[in-house]
Amino acid sequence: MKLRCGGYALLQTLDDTCRIAVFDEFRDNNDWKGFNLSAERVLFCCYVTKNFFRCSQIEKIKSVTACDEIVFPNESISLNVPVKVTLWQGTKQQRDVLIIGESISLCKTTWIDGRPKLSYRKLHSRDYEKVKHLELAGLRGYPELNERLFLCRKSGRNVDPQKEIAFQRPLPPEFETYVDIIGALVSPSHFGY
Repeated sequence: MKLRCGGYALLQTLDDTCRIAVFDEFRDNNDWKGFNLSAERVLFCCYVTKNFFRCSQIEKIKSVTACDEIVFPNESISLNVPVKVTLWQGTKQQRDVLIIGESISLCKTTWIDGRPKLSYRKLHSRDYEKVKHLELAGLRGYPELNERLFLCRKSGRNVDPQKEIAFQRPLPPEFETYVDIIGALVSPSHFGY
């Protein structure tokens, strides 16, 4: 997948088209020859909208064989209840955005007779260190996920500004474009989406 401002991320669809694995490899060009997909190289897995596939610049890579060992996680972080938050308060970057995230829960999926059974346990901001490795349960879409992938490439690690906001963590200034996108404060086309 092509990222804004150049660069590429490598994704794999899982079982159906709404679940993907994102790998921990980003490149300046779309040449993936010699790259071997493995479960150990998965940066994160998430659910995505069909619109993400329609609007993103995605190309099928024939030189890479899909990895069959990837298991979609059975635990995630569930966000509920919209809340208005002020980010970077008192600075020139100050933004007020509406997010889903006033109520945070650990969601565990257990499969019984081919059907999912969900259980929830309330989380608090202080639980961040225990669950920071988990992904958010909701659908990720265009251009929010695209910007997140751009930030992952830029930082060289898995970052999720939405999770940081939900857990009331301080955001670095590099997340400003992401916040503008999720807050619908500026048209995504302004950033090249």
